Amino acid sequence: MIRPLALIVAALALATPPARAQEPAPWLQQTEVRTIAAPDGRAIEITTGIVDVPEQRTGAGPHRIQLAVIRLRRAGAAAPVANMLLAGGPGDSGTRLLSGLPVDRAAALLDLMGGDVIAFDQRGTGLSRPGLALTEPVPLAAPGSPAAWLPAMVSASHAAVAGLAAHGVRLESYTTVESADDVDAVRRAFGYAKLNLWGRSYGSHLALATVRRHSASIARLILASPEGPDHTLKLPARTDAVIARIGTRAGMPELPLKMRTVFDRLRTAPVTIAVADPAGGVAQQVTIGAFDLQWLTAQAQGDPRLLATLPLAYREMEEGRFERIAPAVLAMRTRFRLGSVVKYMMDLASYGSPARVAPIRR
Repeated sequence: MIRPLALIVAALALATPPARAQEPAPWLQQTEVRTIAAPDGRAIEITTGIVDVPEQRTGAGPHRIQLAVIRLRRAGAAAPVANMLLAGGPGDSGTRLLSGLPVDRAAALLDLMGGDVIAFDQRGTGLSRPGLALTEPVPLAAPGSPAAWLPAMVSASHAAVAGLAAHGVRLESYTTVESADDVDAVRRAFGYAKLNLWGRSYGSHLALATVRRHSASIARLILASPEGPDHTLKLPARTDAVIARIGTRAGMPELPLKMRTVFDRLRTAPVTIAVADPAGGVAQQVTIGAFDLQWLTAQAQGDPRLLATLPLAYREMEEGRFERIAPAVLAMRTRFRLGSVVKYMMDLASYGSPARVAPIRR
């Protein structure tokens, strides 16, 4: 999903690199293997390590990237085809999908997939190195508006880009095309002939890019909430349809109308409410404008739990009650972080075709 902040660093988005050059066969490094007992008495083998890949496969350059990898398998039951879980985001950790599983769930996952399961932290994310997470908070002014917030985001983005460049990081190397080649590098490092790719959201986008470049090594695709090759930019009409569907399922088909009503009121008369600071508990006056809610609603579309609260929240706000949403607004302003550079670079590199962009600009 393309994010508003991506526009700040749009100049960094580059064209798709040409076809990959031949690279040396990758291999597992810093490998650790441990065995745990499943509830049924069978042993599960957990392998972790890193796979070293070029930062950029086209053009000269000595820089390398270390991809953190993990594999679950039934001990003594090697398989020629593995199931690879591709994390979404972009920017989420792949290894965390497997490393935190309780043993009974790990066993159930292996039984469900019928073979080995592997995952990796895509370049710039999780335990892979270099890591591109930006953790410094960017305080945002109140009430929210692009005019008030963008200067702070621009300044923080420029500082982040300069800092990464000083450490030799080439941001133009962080693209879905490079990540698709990383998927195949991990496959070869583990020694599998083929992969079944499991992807949700951006993970499905990466899976489709991998098929485009490495079709001979992909057996099957299993995709949820698929994001096609030209679907990074979300069409406003589709977003409206999603909101309408959420309202219908919540027994509130009038949800889109309620949202517009709340937005229109806040544009002319922002609401000020006292709310306790989540960090220190001290009450603060928070002024809520239309853009605050638009931002929160946009973020909620990637969080099913937050989505489920939208109908009730907008019903309350239409009635003049903002107690439920005010803590979220305060937290958003005081704790906002740029997050992972990866999510911006991947989305910008994929971006959209002229046909996709045209109706959005209209």
